[in-house]
Amino acid sequence: MGCLLSVVIAAYNAQRVLDTCLESSAQLPLGSYEVIVVDDGSTDETLAVAQQFAARHAFTRVIHQENGGVSCARNNGMAAAEGDYLFFADADDWVEPDQLAALVKAAAENDADIPRKRRCRALVPAVSERFLQHR
Repeated sequence: MGCLLSVVIAAYNAQRVLDTCLESSAQLPLGSYEVIVVDDGSTDETLAVAQQFAARHAFTRVIHQENGGVSCARNNGMAAAEGDYLFFADADDWVEPDQLAALVKAAAENDADIPRKRRCRALVPAVSERFLQHR
């Protein structure tokens, strides 16, 4: 099932900060989005925090992988993403719901590939499966 936005959160040993990031992502004023938490082989309770959040929020999925670094975690999150647009966050980030919603709206209205706003990361259009197969 597709959605408008996939928020991919890479997390490693982030039990103390992950919940804040997740709570901010739960406030997005969008009707169709998903949050994908990629636990990068954490040795603390990061996975449990992510799973508890996912149990309360149906739009959240959790991926657990062996430690491979943030790039590997983001790539795995991107491969699982179903959104038209991607947004990458780190576990200690606060996702500004209104700013992110404005970026998504601007992207959709202007057929933009990568909208960007000061002090907010760029959205990335979802990568086609064909591209992922050739990486």
